[in-house]
Amino acid sequence: MALNEIPIVSKKGLPNPTPNLTVRMTPEYREWLDRAASQSRLTVSGFLEFAAIAYAKQQGYDERAPKRQGRSR
Repeated sequence: MALNEIPIVSKKGLPNPTPNLTVRMTPEYREWLDRAASQSRLTVSGFLEFAAIAYAKQQGYDERAPKRQGRSR
């Protein structure tokens, strides 16, 4: 089954239109990430979004990223 075919559901079994991503990290790394995002006046999610887009472009991946779900910035 392809990743895009896997149904996304909440813990209660209800459809969840906005899936979450969990990243394991040490407390020190999380603190560093918070400081890096804060310096740019971004949330950690926003910082990771910009970092992913910049990295993809650097690697030659030109497809435009879709709008990230979640809170507005």
